[in-house]
Amino acid sequence: MQARAASPGLRAVLERAAELGFLGPVPVTDHLTHAEGFAHALPMPCRMHPLTLLDLGSGGGVPGLPLFVWRPDIGGVLLDARTKRTRLLREAVAQLDLSDRVAVVTGRAEELVVERPTEFSQCFDVVVARSFGPPSATVEVASHFLRRGGMLLVSEPPTGRRWAADGLHRAGFELVDRSDAPIVRFDRTGEVPPLRRWKHMVTRPLIEVSVVAP
Repeated sequence: MQARAASPGLRAVLERAAELGFLGPVPVTDHLTHAEGFAHALPMPCRMHPLTLLDLGSGGGVPGLPLFVWRPDIGGVLLDARTKRTRLLREAVAQLDLSDRVAVVTGRAEELVVERPTEFSQCFDVVVARSFGPPSATVEVASHFLRRGGMLLVSEPPTGRRWAADGLHRAGFELVDRSDAPIVRFDRTGEVPPLRRWKHMVTRPLIEVSVVAP
């Protein structure tokens, strides 16, 4: 994995994203290391059923771009609501020769599942989210993209979070694994909750979530 993380093409597109302010202030090497946590949590390749992956709020392309580069058996979507970011992502997908299996979509997640249900509603095996939004809202909106049995991988703060099991159940999820810290894995095991407006997901969280004190 380290050799792939250092590939000049991938590093170049992420350096460009960093220059434009689409990644956080840490070095690109740190972003790649963080993306490796997502990579370790992904299912093993399966020839009978290639995985579909959605990077929710892809921003500058982490973790989605590294995951698609490292895992040629996975196809899917880089999704972001901001046109400037998706314009850069489309250029990156072309530069990295990913166009045959990766699409870039501009739009708000909670609207796409209604406006384009055959493409997005419960259509993905894996959803990844690094800094999409508040944790409860991230999980709730992700539930509408995942097939039953699919997995959600979410970036955690260094000390981790406590996720209330009853709220996760209402969202259709079960917390499965947090061994690939700082990544936590949820499996979609239940019914998807009714779709709410984003502001209601944020102001009236479905899941009680708290950061673990250091």
